[in-house]
Amino acid sequence: MGDYVLFGTYHRSTGQVMSGGAAVTIYNRSYVTDYFSAAGVRAVFDFWDEHILDKEMLKLLKQNGKLGTSIFEDSIEISRSGPLWTPDLLREFSRTSGSGTARYAPVLALADADRFDDGDLAARIVEDYNLTLGALYEDRHAARISDWAAAFGYTYRAQAYRLPGLDFAGAAAAVDIPEGDNSTSGDGLRNLAAAVNLTGGKLLSMETTTFAADMHSTWKHIAKEVNGDLSHGVNRSISMVRRSPVPSTDTRASGRAGTS
Repeated sequence: MGDYVLFGTYHRSTGQVMSGGAAVTIYNRSYVTDYFSAAGVRAVFDFWDEHILDKEMLKLLKQNGKLGTSIFEDSIEISRSGPLWTPDLLREFSRTSGSGTARYAPVLALADADRFDDGDLAARIVEDYNLTLGALYEDRHAARISDWAAAFGYTYRAQAYRLPGLDFAGAAAAVDIPEGDNSTSGDGLRNLAAAVNLTGGKLLSMETTTFAADMHSTWKHIAKEVNGDLSHGVNRSISMVRRSPVPSTDTRASGRAGTS
């Protein structure tokens, strides 16, 4: 009969709390929803509909939406200890890649090509797995939030990255206003700019100097960072710079940094 290798697998929720939070389960906390399932964003929509979006709030949102206001989502900051999963991932993997899941189940369970004899084949399967997750994010998460925000006159501004296999430009095209931060400087911003240009968008937003400056940075340094963003097509800058309202030599300023 030959030799067999038996794989045992299971899947569970990560228990991640908030953006970039640890994968722990804490009572009465707000958990990150599934980025790859329509049920994930639906849980958020349902909560807003039940607890926030009453008639008065909807009226105010629609008035505010006329000013070009957006719902904003920060970058994808998933904390996990294993491969990413969603309940119908196997079916979607088979549909998008054209590959059967039974034969490649061990590769999908590990999402790691280095543990298999045929590393090239395993690497292609892992890439198909990543591309499937990227397509699910675009269709089930980003596009649906955009449609939901439009119902009360808002646009959807988002940092639609980073996921292995996620097409920067494709994900950016699924949101109304793509936004970058300094982790996307260079080719990342070029991809975001391409999405804006190809979809006829008007704005490329930037979370400016996210990791490139702090309250001790000089304005010359900040101007250099901002000018670099502008040269890549950024035309809306969200300042992340914190400056002291009094000269830094004044010890009274300690602990009293203000946002500029």
